[in-house]
Amino acid sequence: MSGKLSVEQLNQDRLPDIWPICTTLAQAMAYPSFFCTGDWLAAVSSGLTSSERPVVLQVKEKDRVIAVLPLVSTANILGGRDLHYLGAAFYPDPLGLICAPDDRGRAVTAIKQHLGSDSHWDRLVLSFILEDELEAWGMPKNQVSVQPYISLDTDFEGVFGQLGSKSRSNIRKKYRRIVKGGGEFIVAVDVDSKQKLLDALLHLHAKRSGERKLESTFAGPHVEHLHRWLVTHSDNSVFYAIVVQDKLIAIQYGFEFGQRFFAYQIAHDPAFGHWSPGAVLVMHVLEACCTKGLQEFNFLQGDEGYKSTWTTEARPLYQLVIYQRNWRAGLRQGGQRAKTMLRKIVRYRQGGS
Repeated sequence: MSGKLSVEQLNQDRLPDIWPICTTLAQAMAYPSFFCTGDWLAAVSSGLTSSERPVVLQVKEKDRVIAVLPLVSTANILGGRDLHYLGAAFYPDPLGLICAPDDRGRAVTAIKQHLGSDSHWDRLVLSFILEDELEAWGMPKNQVSVQPYISLDTDFEGVFGQLGSKSRSNIRKKYRRIVKGGGEFIVAVDVDSKQKLLDALLHLHAKRSGERKLESTFAGPHVEHLHRWLVTHSDNSVFYAIVVQDKLIAIQYGFEFGQRFFAYQIAHDPAFGHWSPGAVLVMHVLEACCTKGLQEFNFLQGDEGYKSTWTTEARPLYQLVIYQRNWRAGLRQGGQRAKTMLRKIVRYRQGGS
């Protein structure tokens, strides 16, 4: 028989104790996500600004923690506070209540009751969650992105064979050119090597963004702090790279957790674009994942064109928003409904559905 649940918000000085518990619980999630582990959450919390307050809720059954919901409180335009999933600003996925599937329903109920009695927030926003998480919270569907992935349920040749023959031929041709040009494939798992490759990855992103006149999401002091913490403290972080004559021409940065590879960032030197080093590196990483016996290669959110070369499989990612019962929340909820209605009117007039 299930016992009564209690919900407690943890003080700042107790957070280091909950992070290892998050990692253990994340391993038991319906979809074990690195971005629900203690390493990721500790890295994010270490870089919070003075205006951001951690709101980490633990759900206990007697003396056992069965669920954790890590949030951050931020100021909104009406002078109140909004709650977001801790680290969602860095575009990780999937996120969700950190618990085993069998405990999720009653843990969600307990958290809702706890938050309902707390007047220090206006909106709860949980982004980049999967459909089963959305259903557990009883919220309508609001899709915000997709998560392409490759199931590694066979050996590498079987996985690579799922590509079209033209794509396979082109990637193998570029692979041979890189090898003929003196290219080597390396993997970094020690801290010093990972730091050097992180520096190179940040440089490549800045270079490519500058040439394309795009604003990179992988730039800025908060991003750099987060990933320097991770490469220093997390054994789950890993880098793969292609080196040609001592020059790094492509880098893949990701995390291994729960028998999955989370491909967080990839970049290549535009000067070597004719070799398609990004595609060749993805092929190499896929082969390494298959050799290790991993179950999935997760491209993470976004429908960038290069991902469709490798897979047609993608999970929808959703966002749920819960409003508190106060005037600020009511005003914002009314404004959101008006925006939704306006979009529907515009689509209707343009002949859409």
